[in-house]
Amino acid sequence: MHYQLVAPTQLLPYLSTRLALVAPELEYSLHTSANSAAQIVFQPSFFDHTPPQVEVFLLPSPLAATHGFMLGAAGSLSDLAANAAVLDALAPIPRGWLHLGEVGSASFIHQLWLILTAGNDELLPFWHNVKIPEHGFQLDQPQLVSELASFLAQQQLQIQSMSALAKTFLSQHPAQAFTPFHRQQSHLFGLFDSSSPAQQIAQLLMSFQKV
Repeated sequence: MHYQLVAPTQLLPYLSTRLALVAPELEYSLHTSANSAAQIVFQPSFFDHTPPQVEVFLLPSPLAATHGFMLGAAGSLSDLAANAAVLDALAPIPRGWLHLGEVGSASFIHQLWLILTAGNDELLPFWHNVKIPEHGFQLDQPQLVSELASFLAQQQLQIQSMSALAKTFLSQHPAQAFTPFHRQQSHLFGLFDSSSPAQQIAQLLMSFQKV
């Protein structure tokens, strides 16, 4: 079987190295996409622009090529089964990836990740930016209060953005019975027996609007 993977340009070297190292027998082609909602999509025919069979959210890491990606995949059970060989190769170990839910779930998780990590330097705890005086440490209370207020305001904006994103996701993907691709997932994540991990996360984020 020939697999077609679409991913941002910066991920292609890591994907290629990982697949060549772990699964050199697989037949695949890598295509670049700068505007993919999810980080990786598996498509039956890239040139026909057909809808993706499987979406993948992963955590980029310089060690991924040798140790594998932490990843979650979204798609139907049949499509995940058809692409399981590639998913197993990309993960640290076979079956070492999470079934997030139906197509659209990986895009949702990826968008949450972008909200959490955008401007990463600014998301550091406020005290990281507090300079130590040359002549001993003196607590600059007004500065600390100001930095703390700014930090909390950023967190509130993040929560609002993620809650809005969760509302949109739930409206487009109503809750339905969920069967995880890996049976052991239901034992590791008992809450996911009734709905997918993506649904659970969206429902949790929605609950913040009621507080």
